[in-house]
Amino acid sequence: MKRYSEAEPLLRGALESRRRVLGVTHPATIRSMNTLAGLLLRTNRKAEAAELLKATYETATRVLGDGNLTTSNTALNLATTHKELGHFDEAERFAIAAAEGRKRSFGETHYRNLVAMKVRAQILLAAGRYSDCADLLSKLHEAMKQTGTESTPLYSVVISGLAFSLVADRRGAEAEPFASELIAFCNDRLPGNAIAIGRAKRLLATCFISQRRFDEATTLLNESLAHLTSALPEYSWYIQYSRAALGAALAGQGKPEEGKGLIVKSRQAIIAAQDQIKIDHRRLVLNQLDEYVAEFAKTD
Repeated sequence: MKRYSEAEPLLRGALESRRRVLGVTHPATIRSMNTLAGLLLRTNRKAEAAELLKATYETATRVLGDGNLTTSNTALNLATTHKELGHFDEAERFAIAAAEGRKRSFGETHYRNLVAMKVRAQILLAAGRYSDCADLLSKLHEAMKQTGTESTPLYSVVISGLAFSLVADRRGAEAEPFASELIAFCNDRLPGNAIAIGRAKRLLATCFISQRRFDEATTLLNESLAHLTSALPEYSWYIQYSRAALGAALAGQGKPEEGKGLIVKSRQAIIAAQDQIKIDHRRLVLNQLDEYVAEFAKTD
């Protein structure tokens, strides 16, 4: 259970004590500022978090240097905060700063630098820069292969984001092997996670839809829905997204009325619940739904 309301006064008290005893430029004080800002972000106080993180970053850069881990952590938190606020240029600037600092301190292929690259890729995806996102994630994918880090959770995020960005960039055939790899990863590493497997199968199905392989997409989407409905309530946007994709596949199979009904109904449900979708994927999901409507559910 997340008890943020109880944690906040404790964090503020610790921060004030460290400021008073150690001073505002002490590394422990800077870490406390970073921790409090993280709580503000998790409780949706993004503007307040951005203000505190800006002060923290300026202090950390001046006192600790831009290659320090605390400084780069603050830069990544700032990048994430600006992404959530929709300030994508600022977000990317701080993500690049974090990656450059970590590269100097730990090396280009160190896991901490790979995480910073992932954060930048998520910003590009949220901004709708799908080709740039795919290019960066391709480099990250290769780096993880070279460093033998394919068994980490980060790897599944990378191949998922790579497949998503390629599909959004209308490169479904290129996305297919990564989506297939994601299913294999989930089956191997997350065998009991119905949500992860259901989402991975939907992702591969969208690759098939983009290639007009509707029969294969329909089979996968029915499997996706079986996984998702076993673990989530009916109103979940994950389920509605798979239903909309199923509608596109059915319409492509020559069942226009059935397909159109699913697309329109699911699209309405997702638009109503769009705030539940992480900003990383919100634009992509809504754009894809608009494409399904335009191609498969046109009104006469």
